[in-house]
Amino acid sequence: MKTNNTFFKLFLASSLLLFFITTTAQVSYKKSTFQTPIKSQKSFVENKGQYADINGKKVLFTNFDNSEEYYFTENGLIIKLDTVLYKKPWAKKIKDVFEKEHETEREYFKETSYYLYAEWQNINPQVKIETSEKAEGYFTFGMHKDICNGYQKITYKNIYPNIDIEYTLPSDKSGIKYNLVLHPGADVSDISLKYSGDVKEMIADNNGNIIIKTPLHNIIEHAPKSFYENESNDISSAYILNDNNISFFVSNANEHKTLIIDPWISGITGYTDPWGYDVEYDWSGNLYVYYNDFNGTSNNGLYVRKFSPAGTLLWTHTITTQFTYEGNFMLDKLANKLYISEGFDSGGAFAYRLDLTGAADGFQSQQNGSFLEMWDMAFDCNLNRIVGVGGGTNSNLNGGLINPGSGAVTIANFTGLTPTDQDIACQAVDGQGNLFVVYAFASGYMDNLISLVNATLNGNVWQVNHGMYGFGECLNHAPLFSCSGPGSNAFNGLDVNNDYLYYYDGGGLAAYNKATGGQLAATSVGWSGTFYTPRYQGGIAVDDCNNVYVGGPN
Repeated sequence: MKTNNTFFKLFLASSLLLFFITTTAQVSYKKSTFQTPIKSQKSFVENKGQYADINGKKVLFTNFDNSEEYYFTENGLIIKLDTVLYKKPWAKKIKDVFEKEHETEREYFKETSYYLYAEWQNINPQVKIETSEKAEGYFTFGMHKDICNGYQKITYKNIYPNIDIEYTLPSDKSGIKYNLVLHPGADVSDISLKYSGDVKEMIADNNGNIIIKTPLHNIIEHAPKSFYENESNDISSAYILNDNNISFFVSNANEHKTLIIDPWISGITGYTDPWGYDVEYDWSGNLYVYYNDFNGTSNNGLYVRKFSPAGTLLWTHTITTQFTYEGNFMLDKLANKLYISEGFDSGGAFAYRLDLTGAADGFQSQQNGSFLEMWDMAFDCNLNRIVGVGGGTNSNLNGGLINPGSGAVTIANFTGLTPTDQDIACQAVDGQGNLFVVYAFASGYMDNLISLVNATLNGNVWQVNHGMYGFGECLNHAPLFSCSGPGSNAFNGLDVNNDYLYYYDGGGLAAYNKATGGQLAATSVGWSGTFYTPRYQGGIAVDDCNNVYVGGPN
């Protein structure tokens, strides 16, 4: 249920979230307003088992703030680069749709990962790794129950005699910075960095950088800058490249001063770009944001963040850092639990649950091989029930009733139609527990349908053509408008109050009679003569005074 004596205004953009909420009660009045970037991780996150060892090397810290992922071990750094390889050409998929040759799974792509190992050679076996500058909020991961802290600096103390290595995250650029801190008595010739793994070639360019060529894209070791501690003048320094080994040259170094060598590692793809998909709030005024990181070509991870009423980041939950289809999240405000669903799973989509600290509580709904997709979830606070809505490539199912105690799933068909791929794009539940849904395109038979589902979830009260722009298969979450890669059928385009049902397609807005589905009014949405483009932006909220708020393109 999205509204309950509550007024709120919502605006989501690719890197900015603006949230205003006012909650009224008989004895209290709360008001909160803030503006903050969705994403500000910039952290080295401690590993408490959420990341497995890589090629036998124990992962101590991770950073996934870039298009590349960085893993820190006792010996240095592992850089992971991901790409998508498509299993099936687009033309063949279109042919299958029209010939109704449905596959048992929707995943037409697979993830391929490449690993680079940047390891310090001949190091002190008792090197101590210290953390400093604790990051805002903490981190949780999937169904792992541990709470993990993040830091803005990690230091390998005395990795060589009188030499420390500090890793930091630059505030103004992508990649990882590291400082070699040579205390008095240090010998720069002790330092040796070897690259291995998926390295095709390493070359030095004319600017003193070292280019590490990989099967996916280049990684760059930017030319070092060197200086003495507390002094501003640069000291002449350079890399020495011998095969895949990097060492350092410093001109006329004074061994009685602390010398800092300051390189920088980056890939060519830069930072990821967060896209906010949906928001929720609890009765205390805390805000929850569901968002996707986009690296220019594909999904780089799905996350939920919690902000206090003052805008303080409390925690970040990592749903996945793999390529996947986006589901959605839902807050049970009565039980103070947060549910997260899979968009697609060839073994049956499931939902798992967090408490309001962001930690998984062990709950997972049962999988059903006939209910493969759970694009969204609805909560009926009257009957305390959770409905997962989606579809599937191997059945006509489009909904599953989830028992919040046992995790049992009772699946149903809402339409009375027999074909497969009956995908629900968005849903809303009113104060009386009525479930309204909008369907995505399905080769003609489900196009542009909006429906009131019956109370037993095995049919509909009414099902009509909504007369607005419709939603496509995997085409509704910007910026991934393609079913050949990660995407979603979900769209935050439906809301309801005591009076009307409202539908927003990203470009137009309409109101409907809740009892009959008849359209009462419709209009294009925009400002100053500029109209929004359907599906390229989303987000609707209504209050019980029939004020309507919608998201724009930026």
